[in-house]
Amino acid sequence: MAKRFIETELFKDPFVRGLQAPLKLLWVYLFTACDHSGFWDVEIDVACLRLGIEVTKEEAEQAFAEKIKLFDNGQVWFIPSYIKLQHKNELKSTNKAQN
Repeated sequence: MAKRFIETELFKDPFVRGLQAPLKLLWVYLFTACDHSGFWDVEIDVACLRLGIEVTKEEAEQAFAEKIKLFDNGQVWFIPSYIKLQHKNELKSTNKAQN
């Protein structure tokens, strides 16, 4: 089971504060569900089922537009801030997980 860091100031971040509650929860979920390099295979239906929320992919993409990068026609999201938080903003070729 992978362990993840979480910022203690997360909910003080103006971006997070501005989100509606379901989107806040989805944002936190993304950090726990993405792979070790910050990529998430988009399964909004699964995320909503697990979280007990109702959010569409379009709503999430609009809310997170400045925080995610879309790949494979929106089927994969990359979360750049994941690298900053989980890997202290640096990638190393000596780290097997990052390779």
